[in-house]
Amino acid sequence: NGSRIVVENMRRGMAPEAACIDVLKRICARTTDKRLIRSPGVPDFQLQFYAINKAGQHGGGCIHAGSRYAVHDGTASRTLPCAAVIS
Repeated sequence: NGSRIVVENMRRGMAPEAACIDVLKRICARTTDKRLIRSPGVPDFQLQFYAINKAGQHGGGCIHAGSRYAVHDGTASRTLPCAAVIS
């Protein structure tokens, strides 16, 4: 389960964004079904993960560029871009 690995990565000290990107890279590398890929290592689907740690640091990651996530800091909400594995 990808979300469990994101949490495990943060437990080992990774920042939320880096934890998300690590899992997404693993998914890209392990996607081998021809109907799901454009070319080796490039899935033909989108997937996003969003994470926040106990310190309040947050981040998001996606396979293909263009996704955003929303965050509220107690005063205002805003949307931020997710880091992408494939630009």
